[in-house]
Amino acid sequence: MPHIAQMNMQSVLGEGLLSQFSTHPFPPPSTGTPLVPQDGFCGRGEGWGPISRDRYDLTLCFKFSVLLGFFSIMAAVAFVVRIMHLRVHRTPHHLGRTAWIYWPTQASMGLVAILALINACLRYWHDDGSLAAILGYLCFGTAWIIALVLNHDEHRYTIRSSDLIYSFYFLSIVFLGAIVLDPQTGGNSQFTLTMGSMICLTLGFVVEAWPRTNTKIQQQSHGTSAYDKANFFSRCTFHFYQPIISLSVKKTITMDDLQNQLPNFIKTAESYEDLERQWNKNVAKSRETHKKVSLFWTIIQ
Repeated sequence: MPHIAQMNMQSVLGEGLLSQFSTHPFPPPSTGTPLVPQDGFCGRGEGWGPISRDRYDLTLCFKFSVLLGFFSIMAAVAFVVRIMHLRVHRTPHHLGRTAWIYWPTQASMGLVAILALINACLRYWHDDGSLAAILGYLCFGTAWIIALVLNHDEHRYTIRSSDLIYSFYFLSIVFLGAIVLDPQTGGNSQFTLTMGSMICLTLGFVVEAWPRTNTKIQQQSHGTSAYDKANFFSRCTFHFYQPIISLSVKKTITMDDLQNQLPNFIKTAESYEDLERQWNKNVAKSRETHKKVSLFWTIIQ
């Protein structure tokens, strides 16, 4: 019996060692630090994502590459298209610009661009940032440089806040906030630069979103509708229509009170002229091609 028990014990130990050796024939050397797989683009163990494997959040690489980098590239393209549209299809209003709005927003955009470019350079020189972070901050800074030019043209050609700049301010604050609140973001100099960028963005956004009804430029722009003077938030919430609602509490609304509330492009007279112009153009073209004119396609055009 002792011999049988000893043989069973040896067989059990032998099978355990054999299974362990077959699973890890050459165990990694103990260096005191866990082995973390590296990614050339992300530079972090959790990879690109977009969802982290270790926590209920987006990966930091995804935030740098998509929320910061790709978002900035799309914004820069939109800024360039808007600049070209203003310079080709719009006429300067020659009413000047509101200095207390123009210069603070220009300063905030310039500071954000400088801080973003410094952040990218520090990450590159100190070799403590991933390629996604470096490219993300480079694109972010470049987009704000183009926004400087757009802001100059918007004050020259329009009398209201720019929808693109307004939206870019808001989304930049949200996306940078997601990066700052990420638990993997350390308290180094790059973190301080990102916090500085968020402060500049917040101050610039407050000035950009400030109502401009009482500014000299809007008061001198006679015949301009309340819709054309309203900013992006006021249009989305119909806040520009609040004076008419408040007036209706005091008295009965008349047609004179409703003048210059809506833009010309949605008025019946303006729409009719556009439709007639396009219809005559399609009729003239149909005489050459011998095809019937489609009213539906004319309305779409």
